[in-house]
Amino acid sequence: MSPPPVMGWHARKKSHHYEALSSYVSEIAELIGIDSWNLMTDWFVSKDKCLDRESCRIELAAEVDNFIMKIKDQYDLLGIDREPVVFIKNDSGTYGLGILSVRSGDELLSLSNRKMRKLMYSKGGVEVENFLIQEGIPTRLETADGGPVEPVVYLVDGQAASWFYRINEKKSDIENLNSPSATFQSYADVGHLYGENAHGWHALVAELSMLAMGKEFSNYEH
Repeated sequence: MSPPPVMGWHARKKSHHYEALSSYVSEIAELIGIDSWNLMTDWFVSKDKCLDRESCRIELAAEVDNFIMKIKDQYDLLGIDREPVVFIKNDSGTYGLGILSVRSGDELLSLSNRKMRKLMYSKGGVEVENFLIQEGIPTRLETADGGPVEPVVYLVDGQAASWFYRINEKKSDIENLNSPSATFQSYADVGHLYGENAHGWHALVAELSMLAMGKEFSNYEH
């Protein structure tokens, strides 16, 4: 069976994919002469954080503040006038409930109990203690009315074969657009409406992700 059951999200971690992806992104960025930051978000994993305990919440908040400061320094260097946002999510699984966006460690510490439980939620009741902290990247593509747009790429045999655009005018450019209020447009219908060169960049990132999944697969085989 391919991929093998051991690559299921009961065992796989998001950080495993990011680790596999990083080397490919660095290599292609060097080949085409760009900063790898343009192809992949910054991230890290905060381990062994039982958020039921205040001490763990304080430690995680401090790590978030340090990470946000690092992103802000990068923004200042590149002349980006925007407040950094980070996403906090369970390093295991794909269930969307356990995702939170914050702009400071204090924002994390002031979470309501309901939101904290949401962050700690995992399918099957598995305790969440390892969190992937990821730089939030705003969606740059937009409709004529200012609604955020994101591409969704389909791959066949490791190559980008087709895609569509997800649009959600009820969301901001930093929110998850995958919700019931989303609408969709096929590439066949809109062509280069959202950027003449965007097509190639989206295909590149998608194909790099497939290479990374292949590397993960190889690691599981051995």
